[in-house]
Amino acid sequence: MALNLRQRAVVSSFICTSPQSPQGLTFALFKRMCSGSIDATDKSPELAAKREILEETTLDDNDIFLLRKGKPFSLIDEGLKTEWTVHPFAWQLKEDAKPITFDWEHTEFHFIKPADIDAYDHVPQLEIGLNRVMVSPETERALAVLKNDHESGAHALAIKALELLLRMANGKELAALSKVDEIWKEIRWRAWHLAKNGRPSMG
Repeated sequence: MALNLRQRAVVSSFICTSPQSPQGLTFALFKRMCSGSIDATDKSPELAAKREILEETTLDDNDIFLLRKGKPFSLIDEGLKTEWTVHPFAWQLKEDAKPITFDWEHTEFHFIKPADIDAYDHVPQLEIGLNRVMVSPETERALAVLKNDHESGAHALAIKALELLLRMANGKELAALSKVDEIWKEIRWRAWHLAKNGRPSMG
């Protein structure tokens, strides 16, 4: 890593429709995504993300809820001599959410499928954050099982998560991969999402 880099932490949010909706998961593509710095007064990256969404779209807890968070990643801007640590989040719109209202930073948006992102102009490196919060259909179903379990304790839920991970390891999606390192990478990635996004008690 280059020396003498300023350290800055930011959030990046994707406002999504439900994965179970008829059209599947789509996200609102803005000319500038809902992002911003984590201020000293923000108690967590998640709260910083909610603050930015409220400021830029007027959406609040009555309109959205956390679908999942992505693993933070770093980007280096040598011109600004800054290393940015990006905390990505996916937020799901509630059924009765009010319409998105723009502030001065945005003029228009489109709901698109993640797979179609390359067909649209977007801010640089957006796909990195998007890939951090998007999961495969098998992982989506496994996360739903954990989130809908309101009876198991933390230990029982962790065992269930391991059983789901083992089931995915023997599933069709991983069977389609040919390289061992790709399989291990995908297993680690799914395990991370099960631990961090299954239920808060598992984080």
